[in-house]
Amino acid sequence: EAFAVVGALRRGGALWTVLAVVAAFGAALAAAYFLRLLRQVTHGHPTPAVAGFAPPVVGGRPRLAPAGLANAELLSWGPLVVLALGLGLLPSLVLALSAEAARALAAVAA
Repeated sequence: EAFAVVGALRRGGALWTVLAVVAAFGAALAAAYFLRLLRQVTHGHPTPAVAGFAPPVVGGRPRLAPAGLANAELLSWGPLVVLALGLGLLPSLVLALSAEAARALAAVAA
């Protein structure tokens, strides 16, 4: 989306400016919708059926997950959080993998 907006603005003209505004607005709506969906799915109060999957004590031992998280949630979200933090702290690891493809795409688009 960002490339479409920048490309439309560079092209110039009233039509391309309107298209850039529409694309930016659509991207903002998509992000807002996704964040709302994520909040409702992961941060809402669990229904009684879902709450039954995460008893406070498993086999006489306390659960591994913090309060409010089931062990399955911890196992599925944990690696995603670690990867997101790693990507945020060291983006060059991923960007180096895609640098050549980005250069080739920029050469074709220019």
